[in-house]
Amino acid sequence: MCGRYNLVDNDDTQSLMDDLKVSIGRTDITDFYNLAPTDQIPVIYEEDGARALRPMKWWLTPGWAKEVTTRYSMFNARAESLERSKAFKGSFRHHRIIIPMTSFIEWREKESTRRPYLIKYLKGCMAAAGIWSQWTDGNIVLDTCAMITTSALSEFKFIHSRQPLLLNSFQANIWLKEKSDLINLRKILRSSLPQNISLKQIATTINNSRLKEPPRYLINYPEIIIQASK
Repeated sequence: MCGRYNLVDNDDTQSLMDDLKVSIGRTDITDFYNLAPTDQIPVIYEEDGARALRPMKWWLTPGWAKEVTTRYSMFNARAESLERSKAFKGSFRHHRIIIPMTSFIEWREKESTRRPYLIKYLKGCMAAAGIWSQWTDGNIVLDTCAMITTSALSEFKFIHSRQPLLLNSFQANIWLKEKSDLINLRKILRSSLPQNISLKQIATTINNSRLKEPPRYLINYPEIIIQASK
């Protein structure tokens, strides 16, 4: 799973915007820290052939739902069951997004404690696959989204059994295209690691989702490097 992440406006982030041909809203990026489910997050989507950055609520509400609720966990969507899920299958086919991330946080359970790790590319901005839906009651219009997760690669499983579906630029462009072939989309739904990543333990202050400031490294803990998929 992935329940926290950061997005910083830097050269890597702007390079991803270039790669994905984002033409609208990219100047709205600021530094976002400790983004959590139910927060408004910046996502990339395509409409009528144009790519735009826009905010959406990170907790998907299907368009057919009777009400907006957090009763069910809807901020992550499992890649393995996207096409079988009543809540997600329509969005998978018609409403796909990319969630840009500078880094994300995962918790490793060890000796009855949960230790947070900051996970990021050694160079570059992450492109995480997601889906979105629009809900309305006739008065309120709400755009909501979920991040797609896959079974973790073996090298990553010591941290968690799940990971975000991370895409390279070629895959991300296919994912965003409104009329992408379903066969090509299915090929993307596999665990991968487009680039080398760094993992390093951080302070547990990150556990407080209301704390929107840069994560603090624990300097006495080593950095772990995991190599990109071959």
